[in-house]
Amino acid sequence: MTEVEQLPQTAEFKDPVEPQHIFIGRRDAVMKNADMPQEMQDDAIELAQQAIDKFRLEKEMAAFIKAEFDKRHYPSWQVVVGSNFGSYVTHETNRFIYFYIAHIAFMLYKTGI
Repeated sequence: MTEVEQLPQTAEFKDPVEPQHIFIGRRDAVMKNADMPQEMQDDAIELAQQAIDKFRLEKEMAAFIKAEFDKRHYPSWQVVVGSNFGSYVTHETNRFIYFYIAHIAFMLYKTGI
């Protein structure tokens, strides 16, 4: 009978833990297109930074930004957040912005009711 060599014990595999937040650090926004007053643009960028800090999912980021923009700049704002999407939208005059922070795109626009 031959002896079986004892292999060293390997680490156990555990279920992967999803990250709670996306950390991309403070980065400048890269503006792609804007038809919006500068103060409102600054507000959109700051809210996007806050959303990145607070939330993990893009839909959570979008919901947060929409709620804040509806409060601060009156409804009805539409918000798209993601890294791979196409769009073709109609918006009110002076109520559109599209920018990136790192690899995440943010598009906000206001539509009439």
